[in-house]
Amino acid sequence: MLAHKTQPDKAAIVVEGGIIIDDVPSFPCAFVKLYGLMYALHLDPKKLNNTFMFIQKLIMGLDDGKPLKPCLLRLKNDLSIVE
Repeated sequence: MLAHKTQPDKAAIVVEGGIIIDDVPSFPCAFVKLYGLMYALHLDPKKLNNTFMFIQKLIMGLDDGKPLKPCLLRLKNDLSIVE
């Protein structure tokens, strides 16, 4: 029986169609580097605004004092995330 892999062999960070960082060893490492690049390069991807806001406020706990948008509050409640 073949085992299913849960991690990719390698990852890369792509911004505007170009590879910025290649051969990242793991998904968590790529995630952290992507977030660092977003802040350092002042990236503001409009299509991912709610995704990054959810990650920033609820997963990373970086609250800016503003209330959650209704769609994010609903997702938070659906996932039963405790602040």
